[in-house]
Amino acid sequence: MKIINIYDNNDPQYDCKDVDLQKWISSLAEYSGKTIDELCTDHDLFSTIPFINEKNRSREALFHLQGSKIKTGNIGGFFGVKNEKGEFLEVRIRSRFDKSEQQYFVKHMLSYIAGIDLLQDLKTHSDFNGFFDFLLFLFPSYLRKALNQGIYKSYKVFEYNDSKPKGKIDVSRHIAHNIPFQGNIAYSFREYTPYNNLMLLIREVIEHIKRILSCMLTNSNDFRNDCQIVIDNTKNYGKTSRHRLIELNSRPINNPYYIEYESLRKLCLRILKNEELKFSDSADEIYGVVYELNWLWEEYLNVLFSSSPRLNKLIHSENKIQKRGISPFSDYEHIEWYPDFYSISEKGLVLDAKYKNYQTNKISSEDVQQLTAYLHILKSDLGAVLFPQNTKECQKDSYELKGYGGRIHKFGLYIPQDCSLNLFIDSMKESENFFIKEIEKWIEANMA
Repeated sequence: MKIINIYDNNDPQYDCKDVDLQKWISSLAEYSGKTIDELCTDHDLFSTIPFINEKNRSREALFHLQGSKIKTGNIGGFFGVKNEKGEFLEVRIRSRFDKSEQQYFVKHMLSYIAGIDLLQDLKTHSDFNGFFDFLLFLFPSYLRKALNQGIYKSYKVFEYNDSKPKGKIDVSRHIAHNIPFQGNIAYSFREYTPYNNLMLLIREVIEHIKRILSCMLTNSNDFRNDCQIVIDNTKNYGKTSRHRLIELNSRPINNPYYIEYESLRKLCLRILKNEELKFSDSADEIYGVVYELNWLWEEYLNVLFSSSPRLNKLIHSENKIQKRGISPFSDYEHIEWYPDFYSISEKGLVLDAKYKNYQTNKISSEDVQQLTAYLHILKSDLGAVLFPQNTKECQKDSYELKGYGGRIHKFGLYIPQDCSLNLFIDSMKESENFFIKEIEKWIEANMA
C-alpha cells in the first residue's frame, strides 16, 4: 500500500515524492467531486464523524482532482482507493493547524468530544492507528444514549432439555437425546431477552476496545460501568464469530422505543468493518473514515466552554440536527439560523467558531455578513470569531460596525507545533486557559 499525506483546505497538492499518482488517476477520478453523503450511502466501508442520520450528512465533496494533484476542502481523515492492478493508495488528510506526525490536535479534540481524556495514554498503545480508529471515540457517547433507553431486548428462541418443559416440544431432538426416557424433555421456548444479536455485537466492540485501547475504560468510570452492563447481559459471549455477528445485525432496528440503538448498531458495524480493513487487501471500493473539521472545532469549543462559569451559560445551537436555532422573523417561524454560541440577555453576545486561518487573513465578507445578521436579530452588541492558529502571536483585533453599531473581535487559540506528546499536552492546557481568560476579560470589559 502506498500512502500520501496532504493537508485540508490547501492548494492542489501531495507531498510524497516516491508515489506516482498517475497510477491511481482513473481510480481517483471516479470519486472526484463526490460528496460525503454520497460516499457513505453508496459504500459500506466509508464512514463519517459525526456518525449521523443520512439527511444530516455533509454535502461537501471529499476532494477534487485537478490534473495530477488533489484539491482538499474542509474535510480531514483518510480514504483509500484501489487501481486496476489491485494496488492500494491511501490518502491521509491532516489538519493544516497541526504539523505533528501523530495529529495530536485532532485526537485532542475527538477525546474532548467523547468525554474521555485519552491523549496521555495513546502513546502506550502502539496498536492504535490514529486514522482507522477515530470511530472508537464516538462509541462511549452512543452507548450511553442507547442505555438511557434501557437494556435492548428482543425475542429469541432458546433450546432446552430438562424436566420443566414449556413452549414447543422438539420431538426429533427429544428422541435423539432422551431415549431411553430419564425424566428430561427437549423443548424450545421464545423469550424476550437482552441476550440477543445486537447486544452481542456491542459486546464485540467492547472486547475490541479492551484489546487495542483499554485506556478508554480506565479513564472513565461512566463508560466502564456502561460496558459492564453489556457484559453482565451477554454471559455466553464468544460462541458467535465476528463475521457472523455482522451478518446477523445487517437489518435496521425499527422499534421506535429503541431508536438510539439503531445509531449504535450502525456505529458498531462501521467499527468492526473498518477493523477488518487493517488485515485485508480484499476491499474493492473506496473506504475510509473522515470528519468535518469545522464541526469538530465547534464541538470541541463547546466542551471547552463548559469549564467556564461565564461561557457555559451560552446557548450552543446545533446546525447538524437543527436544534436551538433562532428565527429571523417575528411572524414566520419556518426559517431558522444557527449561531454557534449566543446569549439572549439585554446585552447579547454571539461567538462564531471558524476553522479558518484568520491569524494572517482578514475576516471574509461572507463571515462578516453572517455575524452581523446574527447581531442584528439578537439585538447584540458583541460578536467574535474563534479560530485555531499555529503561532503564539496574540490576536486582539476588534472592529466597530456602522449602522446599529456593535463590535466584532478576533480570538485565536494557539495549537502547539512540532513537539513531543507530553509537551503538547502541557502547552495545550496553557493555551486553552489563556484563550478562555481572554474571552472572559473581553466580555466583562464590554458588558459591565
